[in-house]
This record gives sequence, C-alpha cells and structure tokens, in this order.
Amino acid sequence: MSRFRSKFVALVAATALLISMFAMAVPAAATEDSCVECEPCGEWMEYPLYAGQDWCIGTVLVNNCLDKVCVKYVLDPEVAADGWLLTEIHFSIGEEVANIPQTKKGNPIPGKFNVRDCFNPGVTETDPYCVDIEECWESDELFFAAHAVVKRMDCTVLAEAPYAGTSIESVAQGLCKDGSMVAAERSVPEAVLTWDTDKLPTDFFSLGFGGEIVIGFDCCIANGDGCDIRVVEDTWGVYPPETAEVFASMDGVNWTPLGEANNLTRDAMYDWQTVSEFDLGILPSAKYIKVVDTTDPAPLPANADGYDLNTVVALHNCVTCKMLCESAWVTWAGFAGKNWAGYATYTLQPCLVDTVLVYPTGDNPYMADEWWSNITLDSGRDYRLVASGTYRFANWGEYGIADAQFNYRDAAHAPGGIAGWYEQASARLQIWMDGAAVDWQPPTYNPEHIYTLEVAGADSPVAFTISDDQYSDNSGYLTVDIYALP
Repeated sequence: MSRFRSKFVALVAATALLISMFAMAVPAAATEDSCVECEPCGEWMEYPLYAGQDWCIGTVLVNNCLDKVCVKYVLDPEVAADGWLLTEIHFSIGEEVANIPQTKKGNPIPGKFNVRDCFNPGVTETDPYCVDIEECWESDELFFAAHAVVKRMDCTVLAEAPYAGTSIESVAQGLCKDGSMVAAERSVPEAVLTWDTDKLPTDFFSLGFGGEIVIGFDCCIANGDGCDIRVVEDTWGVYPPETAEVFASMDGVNWTPLGEANNLTRDAMYDWQTVSEFDLGILPSAKYIKVVDTTDPAPLPANADGYDLNTVVALHNCVTCKMLCESAWVTWAGFAGKNWAGYATYTLQPCLVDTVLVYPTGDNPYMADEWWSNITLDSGRDYRLVASGTYRFANWGEYGIADAQFNYRDAAHAPGGIAGWYEQASARLQIWMDGAAVDWQPPTYNPEHIYTLEVAGADSPVAFTISDDQYSDNSGYLTVDIYALP
C-alpha cells in the first residue's frame, strides 16, 4: 500500500516564485511631492476607486489643509482579504482638467503626476500624500486624477505536502559489511519515490556502506516555515545506529549540507520506520536531495547493508503562481482620450483656525466687553466667521433671547405689539466686530441661529462684542468659529 505518490510536472518552488515575482513587478519608488504634516481642514471626501472599469476595489480620500491638498488610498477590506495589494499610486490635481498631464490625444500620463509612489511589498492603505495649492488658483473647485495599480499573486496547489520525489538522478550503491552485494529486493532505487508502509523489503532502498542516491523533485521543495524535508528510514525492531548525510541542491552540482539522518526517532504511526527532518537553510528552494550513507559498520552484523532509505518527502505544498495585475482609476468623468481613465472634482474646504466665546457682558450702557481672537488674521488671506447659538438678554420667560443677528421679543416689547424675532435698527444685541456692527448672513432670521461673515485678514486679531444698554440681566454666550479660506 502506498501512502503518497508524486505525479507532478516541473515548476519553481512557491516561496522563491513569490519573492521573485513581486521583486520584478514593482519598480523603485519615485515620489515628487509628499508629506504627512498636513492637518486636514475637514472631513475626508471619499471617491470610489475602480479597476477594470466597473470593479470597486477601494476608496481614494481627499482633503486639504491651508496650503495643500492631500490624498490617501484605502483598499476595500474584502479585496485586501482576497490578496490584492496596492503596488503603485499616481495623483495629480489642478484648477482645470488641462492641468493634469496628458498626451496630445487626451490620455492621462500617470508617470508625470504630482504624486508618484510604489510599494514593494504592496500595501492595503497608504499614508497621506500632499500637493501644494498653487497661489494662482482662483477657484475652490479643483480637478484631480487618481490612479493605482493593484496586484495579487494567484497560486494553485499542485501537490499537497508531504510529497515525494519524481526521479532518480544518480545512484551508487555500496556493499554489505562483509563485502557482498546488497540483496536484489533491497536494491531498487525507485522504491524511494514512494512512501511505502507495507513493511516489505521492497519498500526501501539500502544504500550500502558509503553508498549514495540523488533524488529529483519536478516540483521543487520550498523553504517555508519550520523544517522543509523529511527523510524516512526503515528499521525493523531493535537495531544499532544507522546514519546518512543529507544534502540539497538547485542545480545538482552545488550541494548544501543539511545534517545527518539517523534511525533513532520512530514515526508516530508506523513504528518500524524512523524519521529525520531538515530545514533548507540558506537555500530558497531545492530540486535535488542527496543522501549519503555514513553508518559505522563496527556494531553491525556481517550482512548489514547500511542506511535503509524509504523515501524523502517535501513538507510544504507545491504550488504554481502567477501575478494578476489591474489598473484602477477614480472615474467621475472621462478624459478626451480613448481609454477609460477618468478624473473627478474636489472643492477646497475652509480650515477652522480659532474659536471665540462671546459673552454679553459689559459696563452700562453700551460699554461692551471685548472678546478677542486667539490668532492674528493674516493679511492676504480671507476668513469666514461663523456665529452660532443664543444668549439671554432679558428675563421675559420664553422670550428675551438673541442670536448673532436677531432677538426674540414678547408683545409688550416688540414693534407693533407682535411677538417674534426682530433685528434692531441700531444693531443692538448683535455681535459686533472691532467696535462696529457688521452684516451677518443671511440677512433674514435663521431658526438654526447660524450666521456667516467673510472678512479679509489685516495682520491683527479681531475683537467681538455684544452691544446692550443693560448687562445685568444677561447670561449665556455666542460662539464664533473662525475659518481660514484656502
């Protein structure tokens, strides 16, 4: 009965193949503008990344800080779990589609994009890469192209471990201790190409003292985790030590010693067999195994014939692999060229740079306390102020509250005796800036109590006040968020 038989074609070992294919597939990195020192101004905007035009493999995320636009790539978890990895990314952005490098026919040229990088080994997610916002850009809406290359090693198991060799490359059988020939039934080299467990003399090949055999593996032995080969020997009953030196080679010429096999460790299932296991060491894989008898004949009987080799088996699966490769794009709109590459738009987000709490306090009348920004508003940059919330200016029950622009008055204190939200003609109870009333937008009452104002920086901080003729009954505060515009 045969437990394992090998019937497989010649292929390079899985480990060596994986290493070499990834090494050849990914070029050296070439990144032009990249950084990770950019604090995002808002939420990362997500754009689906498509491979093969209609397979969504992940997401491209875009954000900006004050002077840079940043991008990062993230593979879908299921795609990554299937073995796909990002090996190249390319990103370009400009005020017009024409700013993205293209051929004369309108096809994009990823190799000339602002951001170019590659990864070996591949990654499932990149760090952020940032591109400077050009001073000449006048629009907040920008056009960008985001390209990626994803790869996956597709492997097929050709032989499940343990599997035996497929050929006898050479054999030089030694003699018995008394100088006689080894028995014919114990002298068939091909017996070692099968792990036989019938406990018959034909199950193994006796090397004879000083003899050797070279076994070929069409499916190369991979150097994987732990031991890589097992040498099986037959020793029936109690018997003195028998040993053999074991070597491995990729070319059958240069040999690497692996160690000495013996007949001391019994197989867990077949106790008339012994096993010795070895690691390939510095070899990434091996195509040939040589076993050389080193048995000391002294303690053995006259008819002893040296190490009885049953088989040599590989302990890792034999696989064949090929590299799968896909090109991927963010494709909201297509370029003028004939390929399916695309581009998308991104609108620059304002950056929150300060928050000021404005309290309705002061010295009567109209001597409001000033609440200053913590930062200087730089000259040459525009800012957006966002005022929000409500405060109390009078103890009128549900009335007597105000926001940055309007105040809520009961009938006894409202124009025409009609309760409601009003804007004072004197801008009293509103948020003022630098001692003057300002036109918060929208000019009509906003039930969300949120108003905005765009101002130009003047290399100075700004002060906010709430003008009132009576501060003693005021409470609460309003919030002014200051955003720098890119």
